[in-house]
Amino acid sequence: MGTERDIWLALRRLGHSVEVAGVSEDLRKFDRVLAAFRPHIVVNLLEEFRSEAVFDFHVISYLESLSIPFTGCNPRGMILSRGKFLIGQVAGGLGIRTPKSLLMPRGARKVPEGLPPFPLFVKLNREHASLGIRESNLVRSERQLKQTCRRLKQDFASEIIIQEYINGDDVSVSVWGNQVIEVFAPRKLQVKGARRVSTARLKFSVAYQRRHSIKTVEFKGAAAERIRREAKLAYEQLDLSGYARLDYRVSPDQSAYLIDVNANPNLSKGEDFASSLSKAGWSYIEVVENILNLGFKYRPNI
Repeated sequence: MGTERDIWLALRRLGHSVEVAGVSEDLRKFDRVLAAFRPHIVVNLLEEFRSEAVFDFHVISYLESLSIPFTGCNPRGMILSRGKFLIGQVAGGLGIRTPKSLLMPRGARKVPEGLPPFPLFVKLNREHASLGIRESNLVRSERQLKQTCRRLKQDFASEIIIQEYINGDDVSVSVWGNQVIEVFAPRKLQVKGARRVSTARLKFSVAYQRRHSIKTVEFKGAAAERIRREAKLAYEQLDLSGYARLDYRVSPDQSAYLIDVNANPNLSKGEDFASSLSKAGWSYIEVVENILNLGFKYRPNI
C-alpha cells in the first residue's frame, strides 16, 4: 500500500479532495462511487482486474467511454505494451535491437525448436514487476530450461518467452507525455559483487537493496543517447501516453537491447520512475501534479 499512501498524501498536499475506490471483480460498485463522488479525474493505480493483470485496460476503456479523465496510459497503449514478444516484433521493425526470442504458447507441451544458444532467460510474456523471476530463470542447459518452463506453466498457466541472455547492465529510462514527449536520463541498476538476476526482491525490497548495496545511478555509457532516442520512438509507436518506463540490457560493448516496456510503472517515492525524475529536479509533489495535468490534457489518437 506504499504507492497508494504516497499518492494520497501528495494529492491532499496539492489541495485535492480524494476518494479511494477499489476495483476488483465488477464495475457496478465502482459506478456507484463515480456517481456519488463525481471525480474530475481518476488516478489509476490499478494492477489487475478480475484477478488478471492483462484485464486492467478494461477499466480504463470504461472511463474513456464515459469521457472521465484518467492518469497514466490509454487502453490501447496498455494492450500493445503488455506482451514482451510483441514488443520485440514492433521494436525490430523500428530498428531497435531486442534479444532473440521465441514464444511458448499457453498450454504448449514442448519447448519450441530453433532456440538461440545457451545461456537463455525464461520469463512470463504478459506479466511485469518481475513476477515469476528467480535466479533459476537464467538457464544454461536443456534440462534447466525444461524445469523452469514447467515451473512457470504450473504456477501461472500463461505464455512464456524464451530469450537470448544479454550479459550486461540493467538500464531503465523514464518517459512521460502525450503529444509532447519528454525522455529522462537513463539510470543503471548498480549491484556490488557477482551479477544477479533482477528478481522482484532485488528490484523492490528496500531491506534487500540496503543489505546488498543495490542502488540506481545515472547511466553514462556510450549507448545513453541512443537509448533515449529509441525510447521516444517506441513510446510513440506503441501509442503510449501519460508515463512509462522502458527497460534495457546494455552489453559491455555498449550494445543496447530493449527488454520490456512498462506502461504505468510504480509511482511510489522510492521507485525508479519518481527517483529518476527527482534527479532531473522534479519534487515528488511536482511529479504527481504533472501526471494529473497529462491526464487532463490527454486526447486519444483517432
